[in-house]
Amino acid sequence: MCDMMFSLLQVRTIKVTNVPLSATAENMKEFFSFSGEIEYVEMRRDSETSQVAYVTFKEFHGADTALLLSVCTPSGSPTSISEHFFANFQ
Repeated sequence: MCDMMFSLLQVRTIKVTNVPLSATAENMKEFFSFSGEIEYVEMRRDSETSQVAYVTFKEFHGADTALLLSVCTPSGSPTSISEHFFANFQ
């Protein structure tokens, strides 16, 4: 029998998909900065035409606010914003 406990933390990181390759971490910081203070941004190439951004806020309220956004890039391609959380295993 597995004796694990999940300790879910309040979500502070959002995942933004379908981000154009021309977008930078600094662009993401600028765009989401009104939602709250940003701790860091990580960008990963997702395909030949897009990338994924993980935006981590210092407070969970920033992530909550950012999730309310409906984002469209200047090129017109829609992006998707979702929660991205990690569980602590104890």
